[in-house]
Amino acid sequence: MVDLSTISAGNRVKIVDRWDPGGACCENRMGLMNKWLGQTMTVRENNGYYLFMEEDAKECGGGGWYWNEHCIDYVVDDEDVDIADEKDLYAFLEI
Repeated sequence: MVDLSTISAGNRVKIVDRWDPGGACCENRMGLMNKWLGQTMTVRENNGYYLFMEEDAKECGGGGWYWNEHCIDYVVDDEDVDIADEKDLYAFLEI
């Protein structure tokens, strides 16, 4: 869980790997949010109560899911991002 007041639009956050068994995440009970578990997402908006993400903006009726502080594992720092080097690029392109 993180303090939402420390997060702003453009920040990248890691979604928890599994939902809180007590229901604190308020996840969709039909499993429609499950594909985002463990993923890194980009904050589109923080209204002080919920985060709205860029990646799911067209889901949940077209406005995106409501992500509360229990859904967020941590804020991703630039140091956490693995930048691909030339070797990785060639491996990806299979050259």
